[in-house]
Amino acid sequence: MTVMVMAFSCGKEDADSGMSEEERNNWNTDIPAHETCPVMSIVVPSMASGDEPLDILGTGFTKEMEIYFCTAVTRSAGIMEKPDAGTLTMAEYVLSAGGISITIPEGMVSGSYSVVLHVPADDTWWMLSESIALTVNEKQGKLSAIELVSRTEYDIDGADMSEMEVLAESEGMSLEAFKEALVQSGYRTDESTAGMYFTYDADGYMTSVSGSIFSGVDDSPIYTMEWSDDHQTLKVINDRFEAGYDMVSSYSFTIQDGKAVSMTEETEARETDYDFEYNDFGNLTTEKKWTGTIYGSLTFNTRHSFTGIGKQTFFRYSSPYTGVSSNGPDVPVAILDVMYHYGFSGQDMEWMPLLNVLGLCGTPSPYVPSSLFDPETRKWFSIEYTWAGYADEGEPDVVESASWTASGKDSRYDVIPVRSSTTVRFSY
Repeated sequence: MTVMVMAFSCGKEDADSGMSEEERNNWNTDIPAHETCPVMSIVVPSMASGDEPLDILGTGFTKEMEIYFCTAVTRSAGIMEKPDAGTLTMAEYVLSAGGISITIPEGMVSGSYSVVLHVPADDTWWMLSESIALTVNEKQGKLSAIELVSRTEYDIDGADMSEMEVLAESEGMSLEAFKEALVQSGYRTDESTAGMYFTYDADGYMTSVSGSIFSGVDDSPIYTMEWSDDHQTLKVINDRFEAGYDMVSSYSFTIQDGKAVSMTEETEARETDYDFEYNDFGNLTTEKKWTGTIYGSLTFNTRHSFTGIGKQTFFRYSSPYTGVSSNGPDVPVAILDVMYHYGFSGQDMEWMPLLNVLGLCGTPSPYVPSSLFDPETRKWFSIEYTWAGYADEGEPDVVESASWTASGKDSRYDVIPVRSSTTVRFSY
């Protein structure tokens, strides 16, 4: 990539040079009249990226000096008054053979900045660059949690009161006493949250999964990850393994090109080897036992988005199709996991959600589904999304939450209106 550079001299300038009277009056007349900036032969790129160091050439830089990015400076070059503190962002740097190498500070956003030098020894401020175009890709961090939020609301006062009076009489109560009994027995608004939470090492590799989303008891560890030094093999230990039960104690994965290609499943009694197959788009589609037996299969539509497991369809997609960033997990796979974990375990595919959060199951679905099938009620529910907005420019955003609601009558009396809402929430 060709980078444009601008050469500056930050020596003393003529106070009248290129400045209006109003601009001249804005400058502090008590600024020390240094003849030259302590840094000479300065060359500053006109563009910078938040993903890479900013290298500035020049002689005379010392480790005692300070470098700032500034959002409100009009001076073109030279000595200047101290900018307002609220416009300054201090940057760390290291000395190099030809100048300094600056680390773009966290939290900066894309825009135009001045680059300012501060010399604490005499408290002078110098303009190094009037304008540098900074581009920051606002990518999300690693997935830190997937949470399932369930809310149920009973509307006792919205029920048909004539039917309520019949029910109250059958229970030998007054209407008001019957209402109170219903509240005490659980006919009220209730909300619960369960989650899976992920930790990572300094290099960004997942080290553990904890949570209560399946057990409902606590946030104790679920899995612990042991990576090889080259990160081409991964052993996942089931922290909830109990001897004497038919449980998987660990999974060991072989990884190529960022995808799991094989797995060894270990129980107390045996070890079983599996291979994974991917379609031309990169979706993980099939789990095969070493004998060639197909144990699990995932289905995708013609737009390469996840629809279900085996013959069971869980998701529908409708036009206009809504794209989702590839920088996160496969959204429908994650939704299905937290809602109907048995969907995977019943197909001997408990490893699939794990590979999904690890990012090792190939290309994620490029679209989000418009509706979800509930096998218990045999009904389809429309899904609504909120977006985190972490995508790169020109890419779809990252899903922050997926929600759907259901309304009807209570299951016991079939009289009291009830509304339930479910939200799968993604945190980064």
